[in-house]
Amino acid sequence: MPSNKNAQAIMAAIATDPSKILGLVIGDCAIEPPGLFMPRGEAKPLPQIRLPVGMSPPPAPSARYVVVCMDFDAPYPALPCFGPVLHWIQADLVVASSSSDDAAGVVATTLEVADGSSGGRIAEYLSPNPPPGSAPHRYGFYLYEQPEGFDATQWMARAPGRQGKMGNCKRIRYGLDGWARKAGLGAIVAANYFTSN
Repeated sequence: MPSNKNAQAIMAAIATDPSKILGLVIGDCAIEPPGLFMPRGEAKPLPQIRLPVGMSPPPAPSARYVVVCMDFDAPYPALPCFGPVLHWIQADLVVASSSSDDAAGVVATTLEVADGSSGGRIAEYLSPNPPPGSAPHRYGFYLYEQPEGFDATQWMARAPGRQGKMGNCKRIRYGLDGWARKAGLGAIVAANYFTSN
């Protein structure tokens, strides 16, 4: 059984600590509060990632991040024998822009892939696709600070024409804790999730 204890721990933390809630926007929908239901047809666009409001300590100007998305409920929430399934790994994310709501004093900091990077796409985004008749699945997003010297290309698929296109077999029963340890990532900085079917 793959280990995903760190993902479970951060999900428990976001229930009580808003500074750990990852900003997540899919299409025109902000995933607020965590656990919001989104029909799978509306969850197809590549998600926009934002740092948590009030993140402490604030990000360094040179900080880079890695985001991972996983489905813990495959193929069915009552029988998750294939889960967790990896849906996305994107590295080389940097602070792109900040916008504020002057009335509330809220600052939203959006992340994007760094210019001049290898693209950082270790596993392309797969939108939700639970089987017919399934209850909603939980799609968790986990943000790590990317360590200095991290090379996303060493984790990408190596076959010609397959860069960042990880096959389905490698995505099933994915052990996030093991991969994060091998990749030299630290603790999960922030998380969020939505449900979909």
